This record gives sequence, structure tokens and C-alpha cells, in this order.
Amino acid sequence: MWIEKEMPDILGYESLGDSAEAKRWLDFNLGEMLAADGDLPDYITNKTPGSGLGIETREDVCNFVISAIDYPMVRGIPTDCHRNNWFSGLSCHKITLDYWQTAGETLRTLRLNKRDGKPGYGDCEDVSVLFTAIFLALHFSAWECFGYVLEG
Repeated sequence: MWIEKEMPDILGYESLGDSAEAKRWLDFNLGEMLAADGDLPDYITNKTPGSGLGIETREDVCNFVISAIDYPMVRGIPTDCHRNNWFSGLSCHKITLDYWQTAGETLRTLRLNKRDGKPGYGDCEDVSVLFTAIFLALHFSAWECFGYVLEG
């Protein structure tokens, strides 16, 4: 059974520290995950000089995300650990389990890795959020469906 709800507020690292429930650095509203932040709309449609992707169709979106974003693996083992190390170690924090990236953050991994010939990185929800945000930025109908698997 599908239930439509308002986007909830989720506690982050600032309230929970490094725990499985902390999905982002700061407390946030789930709707923020789908925001076309930064220059995402211009970048994907070729309006960013020299770096735009020229994405126009749903098929373009699918081909781009599937080919450009890899699941993060270290020595064949999935990883989703995110670390902040600001000001030469004066402000260090990490989220060990299941950090949720916005669409812009997932796309940013690709843009920053591009010059090294590496792909962008994002796990399950990161890639689904990227798909949905790009579809919405291009004015296609799209919905993000978050869920979880119960054990047993």
C-alpha cells in the first residue's frame, strides 16, 4: 500500500553524531534532497560553457546516470563513509554509514573526478535522487520513493 506524506524533517550528524540514523551533516527536510541546487539545471542542459552535458530526453538522463555514476567501492567492498576535514584537522567529522547525497553533491563527484578520468560516485538513494532531480529540472514527471527493507 502506498501512502503519500509530507516530506519529514530528518536529524543529521549535528543532532545524532556518527550513527546509522544520521544521513547528512545537518538536520534537514527530506524535500531538500531533490532541490536542483547550484548550477545543476544549467550544467545538464549545456548552458554551462565548456562543460554542459546536453541532456534533453528521458533516455539521455538514463544513459548519462548509468554511464557516469558508479557505486562507491574500495577494494571491492561497498563504502558510504563521508568525512569532513576542514582547516588542517581543526574541524573533523565523519558519517560512517549511509550518508545521503543531494543530486548536486552526486553530480559534483563526477565534475571533480572528471580531470582524473574517474566517474562520479553515489550509492542507491544517491543515484535515485539524481535521476529524480534531473527529470524534475527538465520538467518531466518524476517521484522519489524512499523506503526501507525490514529484516525477517
